[in-house]
Amino acid sequence: MKIHILSLPLFHVRTGRGDLTLVRRSVALFLICVLAFSFFVQLSVIDEEVCETKIPVKSYQSSYTEHVPFNITSDADFVSQAWPGNGSESDPYLIENLNITSNSSACIWIMNTTSHFRIQNCLFKSPIWIYVGYQAINPVTLTNVTNGVVYNNRIVESHAAIGCLWVTSCLISNNQFNVTTVAISMIMSNFSIVYNNTQETDHCYNGIWLHRCENITISYNRFGSILSDGLSAYISNNCTFINNTFIAPETDIHFPWSGISLQGCLSCQIIGNSVENFHINGMEIFGQDLLIEENIVIDSNVGILLHTNNSMIRTNNITECFNGIEIVKSNHSNVYSNLIRGDSRYQSGIALSGGSGCNIYSNEISDVGYGIIPQGISGFNISYNTVTNSRYGMVFGWFGATYPFEVPNGPFSDCDIIGNIFDGGGLFPTIESYEDWDFDTIQFEDNTVNGRLIGLFANLYDSSINGDDYGQLHLVNCDLSTIYGGDFYGICSDVYGPYSDPGQASAITLVNCSRIQLLDVEFHNNTIGVNFQFSRDCILWRGSGYYNSWTAVILWHSEEINIVDIEIRDNLKGVGAAWSFDCEVYNSLIWRNDEAVNLVNCMNFTLLNNHIFQNDDGVFLGDSDGCDIRGNSIHHNSRGILFNSSSDCVVHLNEIYNNTGVGIVLDRTSNRNEIFHNAIAYNSPNAICEGSSNSWDDGIDMGNWWSDFIGDGPYIIDENDQDNFPIDNRTIPTTPNPLVLTPEILVAAGGIIAVIALGFFIYRRRQVTIID
Repeated sequence: MKIHILSLPLFHVRTGRGDLTLVRRSVALFLICVLAFSFFVQLSVIDEEVCETKIPVKSYQSSYTEHVPFNITSDADFVSQAWPGNGSESDPYLIENLNITSNSSACIWIMNTTSHFRIQNCLFKSPIWIYVGYQAINPVTLTNVTNGVVYNNRIVESHAAIGCLWVTSCLISNNQFNVTTVAISMIMSNFSIVYNNTQETDHCYNGIWLHRCENITISYNRFGSILSDGLSAYISNNCTFINNTFIAPETDIHFPWSGISLQGCLSCQIIGNSVENFHINGMEIFGQDLLIEENIVIDSNVGILLHTNNSMIRTNNITECFNGIEIVKSNHSNVYSNLIRGDSRYQSGIALSGGSGCNIYSNEISDVGYGIIPQGISGFNISYNTVTNSRYGMVFGWFGATYPFEVPNGPFSDCDIIGNIFDGGGLFPTIESYEDWDFDTIQFEDNTVNGRLIGLFANLYDSSINGDDYGQLHLVNCDLSTIYGGDFYGICSDVYGPYSDPGQASAITLVNCSRIQLLDVEFHNNTIGVNFQFSRDCILWRGSGYYNSWTAVILWHSEEINIVDIEIRDNLKGVGAAWSFDCEVYNSLIWRNDEAVNLVNCMNFTLLNNHIFQNDDGVFLGDSDGCDIRGNSIHHNSRGILFNSSSDCVVHLNEIYNNTGVGIVLDRTSNRNEIFHNAIAYNSPNAICEGSSNSWDDGIDMGNWWSDFIGDGPYIIDENDQDNFPIDNRTIPTTPNPLVLTPEILVAAGGIIAVIALGFFIYRRRQVTIID
């Protein structure tokens, strides 16, 4: 029977926000139960169960003395076996310079002793891993021993190295290992030290393993190629783990679990350790009254995973982890002055799931996607944290952790969020299940993005907000209020690379708001300028939106939103809407965007009297029925109006001309649209129609004016579509791109005038008057 591991953590099942499901092994639970209840068997009886896994053989140069394996079963055996020393602290029994290879048992097994002894400068090999009762017998095995020292030995070509059971006041120091399963295991041992031991280049599943130990100090050990857990401690109290190093291979099929794992431990200190490349968690800490400080964690899924009460987590340095610190169902703990640096805009800094009464403050987070994600917590203080070079500073989270304690989904409440400093996208715009939040219990004050105040307003009624006071605005459940003025810029969540991802950062966000007026607002150089979500009966009036990398104005599940007298230019999308209806855009100037107006799954949307030009696409309708496009001037775009699975729309009284591509196109799933009384001119081509039952005239006497119509009779679009009453008495502009007095043109014109004036001045100064 092969037993590969002694330190498998308990029942770990995780489904993270990144959709990763990880199943933790459970063999250790079996071993722990057996260890706890079945030791009292006769220790001299040796089970014949043997692990026959082959251990690679190496050549070791040595001047050791060859010796056979031996046991010491009492203090008297030190004397009867003639080991030098007298067993005192100043003159311990000395076992040294031996070379022992065992093929059936421990090289040295010492049990039931209280005398001082030292095992030092020896070489041990034991490729067989056997058990006595439930205790694994390692090359060096100590059972019910006090005052022992295992110092400066080499243990090689073995499954394990040193095993301790019921050991007190012992020292394991300066040993070197090349073992494959577990280097040092200690069970129900106390007041002992494991110091400055090393595992050489060979892979080892577990470095150090503790179970039900008290007052153990593990310090300055280094394990360089761990395949599972570096240090595991189960139900061990008042232990100190300081300045150890645990490194997993950068690439390995075993997926190393945790650098340091504590399960059910009390009053322990984890200080100054370094863990690197562990696939699941750098540190996995479950316990109470813990101090976790000045540790370095590099390149793990979760840097530090905590389920703890009354603990202190401070001054840790966490780098390149998908989640920096994840705190699950923790209470009355302090997390502060940690440095968290990611390397991806899809990672998170600090995620909080469940628990109450914790303080999260003065942490520095950078280069992540989401700085702080509180969800399902209560009574937390989240203050004076800094999130830089990241997509979003904070997310109002809803989806609780499912690993390892099944935190229910839900909002947080009764929290203070004060004085945090963000950049990038600032506050994430989407709030899941906004109707279930009790915003009155959340204190959100003095938080900034890009050095400007973030305004979060909830349940506001009949109020006014001066936009000049804020760099970002977020309104939730507000009614009958006005935002006036303000220049909103720099709220960005863009990610560039092989796949560009603009994210959702929004300068102004309205969630579940009604009767809100936005007057004379400027929004530029953001990812999204103004973001309406689940809102109704609002108006965006005057102002302008430009150089927004995704959308100047976006409507999401909203209704009766009016966008009036606004200039929208130089955006990826000018106006974008999805699952919105009965909205209007009118009397607006929409130009130089990739897409001027983009509607998806919108009903009864109205575009009225807008000037839409110099865009790639003028108007796109996707799965949007019943829309009214009327009185617009749509010209000098790459394409004018595009219908995709959009039916029962009206296109009347528009000027659609000088578009370098098609003027108007209907795909085969766009049907029953009415397109007449328009001027459709000088496009290439003027129209394409693949759908059915579309009308190009009113059926009586009114069709469209076509620039390429010659002669009498109908205007033929294709074999199935024609305008039966083309208009022949209308003219339309045919000039090149229109002149619009933009700030750039005005600056250029001013420069030209200045140059002419300067030239004239120089000329006058150089004139010479000749007097006759």
